[in-house]
Amino acid sequence: MEPASNTPAEASATMGCDGNTDTFEKVKSKRSHKRKRDAAEVDMQPGETVAAKRPQFPALSGDQLTGGAVEMRKVAVPAHRYSPLKENWMKIFTPIVEHLQLQVRFNLKTRNVEIKTCRETSDIGALTRAADFVKAFVLGFQVEVSVTEINSVR
Repeated sequence: MEPASNTPAEASATMGCDGNTDTFEKVKSKRSHKRKRDAAEVDMQPGETVAAKRPQFPALSGDQLTGGAVEMRKVAVPAHRYSPLKENWMKIFTPIVEHLQLQVRFNLKTRNVEIKTCRETSDIGALTRAADFVKAFVLGFQVEVSVTEINSVR
């Protein structure tokens, strides 16, 4: 046991109800223990470091990464872009289907270009690239410039 405390508050805290000082022990705080443990870890030599092993997982395909769920994007087409869309549909449709392996259609009822993934889609970023490509056309950019961007990213 430790010697008697100097201050009256500490003396009364260590003394029991009947005046016996054997019932209470001074407890070390967890903070100081943690600080000492952290300091001990810092004192380790550079050669003593333990190499953390990373788990090795097999590569996932795009279909496995999305969980097999079909993802879909819709791009709204304003009325003044219908005729340019109709004229350039094959130029828009071909790179999306052939190079990005996506399904695309123009929904006449909702006036949206709908792009969705399928089992053959291997790149998870293909859906975003195709949606950006169609949005760029809807905003007025030329198809030929955007097609080279899709083909070069492959």
